[in-house]
Amino acid sequence: MVGQSKQSVKVYVVSSQSSFSEAVRTALRLDDVGIYYSTAEALEQIPRSDETRKPGMLVVDLTSANEADCLIHFLKWSALTNHVLIIGVGHDGDFTALEPGALRLLDGAVKAPFTRFQLAAAANAAFSVRSEQLRG
Repeated sequence: MVGQSKQSVKVYVVSSQSSFSEAVRTALRLDDVGIYYSTAEALEQIPRSDETRKPGMLVVDLTSANEADCLIHFLKWSALTNHVLIIGVGHDGDFTALEPGALRLLDGAVKAPFTRFQLAAAANAAFSVRSEQLRG
């Protein structure tokens, strides 16, 4: 599903590690992913993005993204960005460190270290749920 949707959905990564964005690009079989090197950068840039550059999916590296809770809450509660699918990637401790409200707002979660199949499955599941919501 992600491979089919890649033309219509812009995928961005929030991580201070460039290797993470490369792993996401490879896992989702995308030619390119956008990258925000911090949650502060994402919070500043996403609301200002025009529709052709606005993310459709955000993969958040919870191992390096400080204040991920704020980013998740902002994106999901803002009318301009609540369509953005958010996949969190991290270790068990990274997920338990998230504020419970932010954890519930994630569209998908993948335990690190991840395989390309795990990330692709989470992305496909998030797209499927969103498609069902739009049909209903």
